[in-house]
Amino acid sequence: MSPESEQSRADGSARGSNELLEPVVPILLSAVAVVACLTVDAGPPALALSIAPALLGVAGLLGWRGTTALLVRATSLATIAFVLPVVDVALVPHVLQWWYAIAAVYPLLLVRYGSTLAVALGLALYVQYPLGTASPTATTASWVLRAVLVGGIGLIVARAGAAYRDARDSARRRQLAAEAAERELHHATTHDALTGMPNRTSLDLFIDIALHARSGEPDDQVALLVLDLDRFKNVNETLGHLAGDRLLREAAERLLGSLGPDQRAARLGGDEFAVVCAATSAADAQLAGERLVELFDEPVEVGGAPYRIGLSVGVALSGHGIEERSDLLRSADAAMYAAKRSGRGRAVSFDAAMSEDVAANLAVEQQLREAISLGAATGPTMSADAITAVFQPVVDLDSGLAVSAEALARWELDGQAISPLRFVPLAEELGLGRELAVVVARQAMHALAGWRTQGMHDIGSVAINISATDLLSPGLADELAELVRDCGLPPGSLTLEITERDVVDDVERTRATLQELRTRGITVAVDDFGTGFSSLAYLARLPLQVLKIDREFVATLHADDTIARTVVGLAKSFGMDCIAEGIETPEQLGALFALGVNAGQGWHLGRPVSAQGFPAAVAAQAQPASSST
Repeated sequence: MSPESEQSRADGSARGSNELLEPVVPILLSAVAVVACLTVDAGPPALALSIAPALLGVAGLLGWRGTTALLVRATSLATIAFVLPVVDVALVPHVLQWWYAIAAVYPLLLVRYGSTLAVALGLALYVQYPLGTASPTATTASWVLRAVLVGGIGLIVARAGAAYRDARDSARRRQLAAEAAERELHHATTHDALTGMPNRTSLDLFIDIALHARSGEPDDQVALLVLDLDRFKNVNETLGHLAGDRLLREAAERLLGSLGPDQRAARLGGDEFAVVCAATSAADAQLAGERLVELFDEPVEVGGAPYRIGLSVGVALSGHGIEERSDLLRSADAAMYAAKRSGRGRAVSFDAAMSEDVAANLAVEQQLREAISLGAATGPTMSADAITAVFQPVVDLDSGLAVSAEALARWELDGQAISPLRFVPLAEELGLGRELAVVVARQAMHALAGWRTQGMHDIGSVAINISATDLLSPGLADELAELVRDCGLPPGSLTLEITERDVVDDVERTRATLQELRTRGITVAVDDFGTGFSSLAYLARLPLQVLKIDREFVATLHADDTIARTVVGLAKSFGMDCIAEGIETPEQLGALFALGVNAGQGWHLGRPVSAQGFPAAVAAQAQPASSST
């Protein structure tokens, strides 16, 4: 045990013993009152009142302590002291002595300074003269006796008061710490970890507030500008993700520094940002977009050299059929892609002509339906246009061995790779999210069964991503459990990853579904943890088994490991495994291992590969994290 722990334990023991001293006071005063009643031959009512303080003291010794109990005991003792003379006038001198003791010592529980004890004792003795309850000719022995009696009680209560004050201050410190933690978690929920900007959750709130605040006049509208950094992918591919992260932070600082008083900005994710502002006309909104483009014409320093990235901006204005947040987002996004297609580095406003893209989107939707259907047929004869799965190893940080994998959906259309950020949301919008998830799960289970036949028994499971809407669809648990059995795999071979924001949308229904999945041997993991929880109470209510630290918190470990450390602590507290995503460097690997993370994935540990290439990739995986510390 550390010296700090020993000191804390000693302080706690002293505090506990001091708290037991205060209830002794009413017991002592009760004994004095009983003796007085017997001396003056008082009746049963007075005797009963004299016994009452002892009961209050016993209650304190049995555990009824704290500020409320203290005040109740002090008030009760004073009340009894005033009532006793009414019951029997012969008790007046004794009751006054008793009341002086109460008035002298109980205030010490709420006062820190010892000088108060001397003042209280002096008042308790000398105030008796004008009341006629003491005589200046009293013997020295009686003075000493009174001083010892009142002083002894005062010292007892003073020590107890210190204990009460320590407990009160400790409770206040805990409250302040809890409030600070709640603020920090709320900030993490509504702000982007990498740049510190408001995130997509905050953007939705900004748009809703701005739309509801309109006066209804034609010149009072809301403009939404969606910004995408040009050539950002080149930075990531040539200079690495750390350089890309630095570029994103620089872009965020530049954007935030340019905002006016009626403008709000947020990071949507990746290299996309958004700005919400008031606008009087389409020309006004277009001008705001062009100013942002000019802002990013100036080079950004990346890797010690100036780098011109440019900016494409899509502008959408409320009104003319665009009245809801979803309408604004969809229109601004379409305008941004139009800016990309028209040569980048410009601002384009949404107009009706862009509706021509709808036909092209319908064609893509039909091709996606066919790709998902083709992806259901596993095996080497799979069509080139089918949805396929690639696999990224998840490595145990202690041993350095791959223990599981994450299956990621991929799609090529006419030989061109389509980003999952495009086709996965499209599949969910078309109601094909569950079919897509099942297709990836089927390929994942067949791949895992194939690896087992090759002797790769260390790979215990494969994870797939699924939305909350599809997770809650009826019959999913039975379908997935049957899929695992058909592949000859044991329970626990399949893991479902759901995002943190999805978890809290419908807690009770989600809880029932997760419990059903768990009974069928399907593990549930929370992906991107730390970016969306509104309350940690949900963790205790939901049968979750794995927390995955979002890659953005991993990327900022060198600057601040608070969130990562908190997630690891929460996982341990709730008996869950903790996996870190986006491990790109040996330093990140070593830091996560030191924090107690169970496993991790990222380009440093292995890139996504096909099912056939996975065994070779695992054989060439990185060393144990302990070698990086």
